[in-house]
Amino acid sequence: MRHSVHDAEFVKANETSDKFRPRSDRLRATWIVTHLQAGTRIKELTRALGVEKFENLPRYLEYVQALDVASYRAQLRGTVIQ
Repeated sequence: MRHSVHDAEFVKANETSDKFRPRSDRLRATWIVTHLQAGTRIKELTRALGVEKFENLPRYLEYVQALDVASYRAQLRGTVIQ
């Protein structure tokens, strides 16, 4: 996972502002969605989260972009699109 320079600049510029104070629940949700978007396996993600059941998965999947048809089919077949 890469972090951009802009992320660091935003945090630094707003670290003393109550308006943009980071919230752990939102940071955690962003982390989860980022991993789902990247294709992290659910079993490994639940392990990293320290949970046995991923009951909130549908809530996070709303924010994961769907693959295009060719990528979707290739992933299910275990092939790589070049």
